[in-house]
Amino acid sequence: MKKKIKRSDLFALLNAFEAAKDLQGVKFGYAVAKNKANILAERKCVDEAGKPSKEYFEFDKRRLELCEEHCDKENGKPVKIFNPITRQEVYAGLDGNKKFNAAVDALTEEYKDVTEAFKQQREEVNKLLDEEIEFDFYMVEFSEIPENITAGQMAGLEPIINPPE
Repeated sequence: MKKKIKRSDLFALLNAFEAAKDLQGVKFGYAVAKNKANILAERKCVDEAGKPSKEYFEFDKRRLELCEEHCDKENGKPVKIFNPITRQEVYAGLDGNKKFNAAVDALTEEYKDVTEAFKQQREEVNKLLDEEIEFDFYMVEFSEIPENITAGQMAGLEPIINPPE
């Protein structure tokens, strides 16, 4: 059944499918697997559209080299710390490091066209994610929903469930 949905919401359904992966039922499992495969195919297209250029990878490699060169070191090895805001590891000692900032500014200027093109590409990918599309869902009948499904799982899977009569 074709339904209108934002791509970002469509991709969020993958989390609902993951949460329901252990639920029993052949028809239910088939519907989840079929929809997951179709959504992954759509996501692959968006991922491909957002793939950075070879030149951007070169820029990023050089930026990381600057990070390692200018960060805090322990026993000669770069120190990384966990950033709770980004939920990623980052190099320690770069915040407010004037030499590092100057080196990154020079590198960014050298790769200005590349970084601008990547920024534009990211904006276009974000527009793709925000775009509402018609997606052909493989529906599952309400009667095929496993009895042990939780309310949270049911809410997440709502787009693929035909409501009861």
